[in-house]
Amino acid sequence: MAPTTTTTEGGLTRLNTRASQGREDGINGGRHATRRPSGLVVDSEPVSRLIHTAVLHACGVAAQDVETGVQVLELFASGTRFDIVVLDVSFSGMRPFETTRMLRAMDGQAMLIGITANDFETDRPAFLQAGGDELFAKPLTAAKLRRFLGEHGN
Repeated sequence: MAPTTTTTEGGLTRLNTRASQGREDGINGGRHATRRPSGLVVDSEPVSRLIHTAVLHACGVAAQDVETGVQVLELFASGTRFDIVVLDVSFSGMRPFETTRMLRAMDGQAMLIGITANDFETDRPAFLQAGGDELFAKPLTAAKLRRFLGEHGN
């Protein structure tokens, strides 16, 4: 299927690929990882989005980014799915732990990875309790992500 783009009511441009039609293989399942895993970075800071999108690319993940929790929830509500979602736990526009809970309810398979520049010891339990898979101090590096993915069979 050739990729196409669409624009949501909120003005978010989305690339429609096979990844948006469900997970048949890749990071979270399937016997044959024949496609590149898909990822999404959610962060209100443009430089942080750029850095963390590059980290996903360095790990072989096709990545997009959005600014707010509302935007990521719009994507998931439209049926778009990602193998990995990297969320800043202090992004603007919505309470991040609530966004994490809602994402987990919408997609039990996505790997939800939090990043924080705040108090790691306080944020980590709250993020994990909300349904996140792991929380890392900013910046997330390719080495940290590869190690985590390797430990979780991906």
